[in-house]
Amino acid sequence: MRDAATTGVPVLDDVDRGIVHALHLDGRAPFSRVAELLGVSTQTVALRYRRLRADAGLRVVGLADPHRAGRAQCGWCG
Repeated sequence: MRDAATTGVPVLDDVDRGIVHALHLDGRAPFSRVAELLGVSTQTVALRYRRLRADAGLRVVGLADPHRAGRAQCGWCG
């Protein structure tokens, strides 16, 4: 990942985008699995993840699924 000289916005390459995509699908995916899928080393994924967090503001958050948590959604809130 590099900062674009004119905008200061991080530029993501295919590996960065692959990491983001993998974590979007499964935020708990181990770096070793993501590395295997992307064809890079686990260390590369770990380093890129740390840079994505620090430089691009990447955040991985978990939200409870109301159906799996035994709660029903009300009819008016979706």
